[in-house]
Amino acid sequence: MSRAKRADTVVKFPIGRVVREHRIRGTQHGSPELDAIEQAAISVRRAIKTLLRQEATLNLRAAVARKKVTPEQRAAACAENMRRLYARDDARLFRKLADKLEAQAGDGDDGGSAA
Repeated sequence: MSRAKRADTVVKFPIGRVVREHRIRGTQHGSPELDAIEQAAISVRRAIKTLLRQEATLNLRAAVARKKVTPEQRAAACAENMRRLYARDDARLFRKLADKLEAQAGDGDDGGSAA
């Protein structure tokens, strides 16, 4: 029986968030839907604050980890990055050359007639 009562105390609104009425403070705003939306907005603000704190912690941990990187590791990462850049540039040059050759081959085409 408590399950049926609990299902009756659910307020749904368009963004799909469900807030139980017992979590909604008694405000003078009006409809239960409006109160539920405002409570959801409070929850989202709290979640954002938590994520910002987590981001700050991760930034600090990353700074500490960066200080621990050896010169050899830094040189290896730099070499890998340069290898990727050169490979990307080579691919662009190859594509540009292929396009140029295709354009030249297309200019000499006389519509498929054999001479």
